[in-house]
Amino acid sequence: MRHISVASAPGKTILFGEHSVVYDEPAIAGAVNKRATVSIRRSNNNYSTLKSNDLGFEVKMDTRRGTYTLVRGKPGIIRYILNAMGKFHDHSNIDMSLSLNLPIGSGLGSSAAVTVATIAALHHFHGVEFNKETLAHEAHGVEEDVQGIASPLDTLISTYGGLIYLSREKRIVRFDSHLDAPFVVGFTNKYGNTAKMVKNVKTLKETYPELVDPIISTMGKIANEARVAIIKNDVERIAEL
Repeated sequence: MRHISVASAPGKTILFGEHSVVYDEPAIAGAVNKRATVSIRRSNNNYSTLKSNDLGFEVKMDTRRGTYTLVRGKPGIIRYILNAMGKFHDHSNIDMSLSLNLPIGSGLGSSAAVTVATIAALHHFHGVEFNKETLAHEAHGVEEDVQGIASPLDTLISTYGGLIYLSREKRIVRFDSHLDAPFVVGFTNKYGNTAKMVKNVKTLKETYPELVDPIISTMGKIANEARVAIIKNDVERIAEL
């Protein structure tokens, strides 16, 4: 067990296949230069703490029971951290700090980045060996627990970084070619709830499958077309798609 452990993970943006990837359609996503960083150190207290100056919260945690007491702020992302600690921590008392320069609820994968960074920091803290494939799988499990249903794409990007194509068979393909094109990501300051949105689309799909299923299938076909365009560095085709 280490005295101090630090790990970080990037956020993401989905270029093609947003949401349809939840239903096993292919998608393309890339990492962004905004990150979550989790630091862990041993605590002399009889409880664990989690602080985030960026998010303005502080909590005292009982990791054995999976409960927390709010000291200040609104720690909405605490559910992901508590779930990860319940699976990958030995319940000893620790002090955790979270640094996050990703806006929450903006579609940039803040929960995935926090989850990946938390699990990686816990593994380092306990001296547990792991690889990226294992880390991505574990982080996806946490997101599924918290959200009910979740695509593995966010946690894959936060784990591997770069630009990735995810096939229907959940096979990861990293793009070797350099895409000579800028991408602009806009932030409207309107926040969303991923778990709620996923649930709403699931309900819509179950209610009107004849309308929604073709849309989801078409999104997958567009992602496949985009993969070819990226490999060819065909910027105009990418823009059309």
